[in-house]
Amino acid sequence: MVRVRVAGVVGPDEESLARIERVATLIDERTGLEVDVTAGSSPAPQEVVLAAGKFGRPELRLSEGWAKKG
Repeated sequence: MVRVRVAGVVGPDEESLARIERVATLIDERTGLEVDVTAGSSPAPQEVVLAAGKFGRPELRLSEGWAKKG
């Protein structure tokens, strides 16, 4: 995953959203990468559990902010 911040975006106004769409289209056309626009998303906490390591590291539980697609 690569996050891209688009310069000149100031909020959910028509011009800013059009700018985001243009950048997303360019990324898709020039790289072939799949683009998911998450402008204005509010990440929700997601618990992540990492198993204990081979050499004595205990299990690790942490919370990360994840955005829900769709």
